[in-house]
Amino acid sequence: MTNTCGCGCPPTSVEVEGFNLFGGRDVELGTPGPSGRVVRVRNYGVFGGVSVTRC
Repeated sequence: MTNTCGCGCPPTSVEVEGFNLFGGRDVELGTPGPSGRVVRVRNYGVFGGVSVTRC
């Protein structure tokens, strides 16, 4: 996922890993930015999920 909202934030890639037993994962996809910045999210859940959206 890459930030492309035009708010002046540098493009940032997001990597999400982990698992959810009774939940889901919703991640907006994108292309990596030239800055090479990466946010890594580890998610482990039993009755929940994770949602990653752009600003």
